[in-house]
Amino acid sequence: MTSSLSTRQGLDTRTTGRLSTLLKEFAEDSQEGIQREEGRQEETIRLMTLKKRMEMAVKNVDNALKDYTEAADSIDSETPQFQAIMEKVSINSLTAQDLVFQAQEAIADLQVRLDTSTSMEEAPKVQLNPLPIPKFSGKIWEWESFWSAFEHSVHARNMEDAHKMAYLTDAMKGEARESLKQFELSGKTNSMAVEYLKKKYGNKELLIRGLIERLDRCRGKSRRLEDQRRLCEELSSIAGQMELQGEKIDSAILQKQILSK
Repeated sequence: MTSSLSTRQGLDTRTTGRLSTLLKEFAEDSQEGIQREEGRQEETIRLMTLKKRMEMAVKNVDNALKDYTEAADSIDSETPQFQAIMEKVSINSLTAQDLVFQAQEAIADLQVRLDTSTSMEEAPKVQLNPLPIPKFSGKIWEWESFWSAFEHSVHARNMEDAHKMAYLTDAMKGEARESLKQFELSGKTNSMAVEYLKKKYGNKELLIRGLIERLDRCRGKSRRLEDQRRLCEELSSIAGQMELQGEKIDSAILQKQILSK
């Protein structure tokens, strides 16, 4: 009977060893998962494979442990070193059961990660409409917002300069469009046209002067509450832009000018 127990013990040791190796692999995978660069499909396949291997290893340990304990139960109590044999069986059984418990937790965790990966893979990709290309009419206080949007939509894109120049020209209106007529509509002139516009409309002193002129011209159409609200919004917008340019809007002269409106 002891030879049969020895055989069962060997099988139990091999199956628990394989399960222990898989648990180490799972622990390493969990630690490296954040840094792993792979697509959703590759991640799903990897997690599914590890989960199936873990489930098979648990099944093998359960079967081996069952055979091992049955062989131990059949040993005669008069067998030499019976107590020592039973203690070893007990230790091996507890070790196997602990590994199975850890593996079951790992399998549950893998299932959660699989569900998450699958749901993200199946989630429809949101297709956003392209941002409309803004227009610029030559108002210097509108230049920064125009260029920020145009640069994102066109200028920073990977396309030929000839196309960028065409988009830039099309985005101009009024006085700004007239100023671009000095440039040939080609890729060679795109960078020159951009620099010209930046120097002309990105001039901080001219911008502040333009904002002050706007402030001087601000008037409410009437004393009606609606017209006064619109005037307040326009004054607030001008003051905000001046503040962004580093102007002190809390000066007595400026406050008096605003309050006079």
